[in-house]
Amino acid sequence: MFAGVGSPITQTFGLGIHEPLVDKDLDAIERFFQAFMGPELGGQPRLVRAPGHIFTDHATPYLSLINLASVQELERALGRPVDPLRFRANLYVLGLPAWAELDWPGCTLGAGAVRCRVAERIERCAATNVDPVSAERDLNIPLALRRHWGHIDCGVLLGVVRGGRLETGQAIGPGAMPFTRTSGPSSRASARVRPASPVLATL
Repeated sequence: MFAGVGSPITQTFGLGIHEPLVDKDLDAIERFFQAFMGPELGGQPRLVRAPGHIFTDHATPYLSLINLASVQELERALGRPVDPLRFRANLYVLGLPAWAELDWPGCTLGAGAVRCRVAERIERCAATNVDPVSAERDLNIPLALRRHWGHIDCGVLLGVVRGGRLETGQAIGPGAMPFTRTSGPSSRASARVRPASPVLATL
């Protein structure tokens, strides 16, 4: 449940990720939504299981990756800030040239022990027009992409070839990349770029 950054009613639920899903977890979330929405619901909310079903545009359970430099280019074109959360990505990376990720389909990316195959670019839809904090439709992202770059793509989809643990500040790039933690107080520092790996970035 997202009601704005810092809101006391913003909740994150990771059901079944770290431990088996049990009925008491579903009950707790149902009670939360009932208390939050009150009489507007018109009844008792229910969460149901749908084994094997995923809420994505693809039957394959892809991860999505957004290059923050591409978002910054979009901001410059629009002349106003663009919250990267509009793109609802699983991974956000720093240290790449803008739009470099659009040349990655067909490549294999490495981050520590993790390997992912870049499947395709992501064509952006009208959902990106909605501000994730205010919920207002205040931009037209697909139109801006087409006007300035001739396409509506931002980000790429990744198919996991070999799973593992990812951490903020970890190096990611084509081929086999070792774990690299960035220096300084913030894990979102710029990437440690090696000469042989010009598109190395950090999560």
